[in-house]
Amino acid sequence: SWYAGQKASHEFTTAAESIPVTSYDISLDKGWNLISLPLIPTDSAIATVLSDISSNVDIVKYYDTETGDWLSYVPSGNTGSLDTMEDGRGYWVFMENADTLTINGQERPGAAESLPEYHVYAGWNLIGFKSVDIMKSSTYLYGVDYTRVYNGKYSLVADRNENTDNNMIPGAGYWVYAVAEGSFSPPLGQ
Repeated sequence: SWYAGQKASHEFTTAAESIPVTSYDISLDKGWNLISLPLIPTDSAIATVLSDISSNVDIVKYYDTETGDWLSYVPSGNTGSLDTMEDGRGYWVFMENADTLTINGQERPGAAESLPEYHVYAGWNLIGFKSVDIMKSSTYLYGVDYTRVYNGKYSLVADRNENTDNNMIPGAGYWVYAVAEGSFSPPLGQ
């Protein structure tokens, strides 16, 4: 189709712009881990992202705030409603054993691409932290009308009512309570 041809052309253009591909390791504990991709993945297909650790992954879950649905992926049968792992999203990953997930990708988009923009809806959002640098929640979520941010251990990271503003960590996922629908573009790494 015309769109597929355009997409392939766009990816070729991006690859030619010499944005370096790098990697980032995320340590996963046995049991549940709330993670996100600190890089824009080279290939966002979930089977590809998890290929090196899939034997240790029981299930991956993502909460879609827009629809209110939980999407999931089970590596052992290569089944589920979750097809990709993308930057900007948070994922619950249940590990049979501790392991290290290596993410391959770019810190920033190619010059022909627009800056990453992530959407939040009113209510609870399961978001990612697209950065390889630690930063304050108010810096990362600039422009979002939110009240609270929690990490995967359900520890409070930020509370606007109490002026709490702690660091967000690369590789971690977060629950954000947004007062209103909105979008944000995180600051780009160097």
